[in-house]
Amino acid sequence: MPTDPTAILDLIHESVVMCDMDGRVIFWNEAAGALYGWPPAEALGRNFRELVCIDEAETTSAAKAALLATGRWEGELRRRNAAGEALVIDVRWALPTQYVFLVIGVVGA
Repeated sequence: MPTDPTAILDLIHESVVMCDMDGRVIFWNEAAGALYGWPPAEALGRNFRELVCIDEAETTSAAKAALLATGRWEGELRRRNAAGEALVIDVRWALPTQYVFLVIGVVGA
């Protein structure tokens, strides 16, 4: 039985990434490593946009607005892997909260 509750996220086959509100990666499971080509140890602490984002300012801006308004967003975004190859990813974002709706970061799958 894992003692770290986040260890269970390495057992699923979906990419799970958590960033703080500044976009710094604070969790990156093994499936995210397989998808994007960055092992968790190399992704942690780095800026998510710099790692995998392809500039989609208009789409990302609308997605962030919906995320902040509702706490969730789903859609399709273009990303790139460590080799620089373009990917089209189905994305689900959620804002985890602590206590009285204090936003602590963004979780993406």
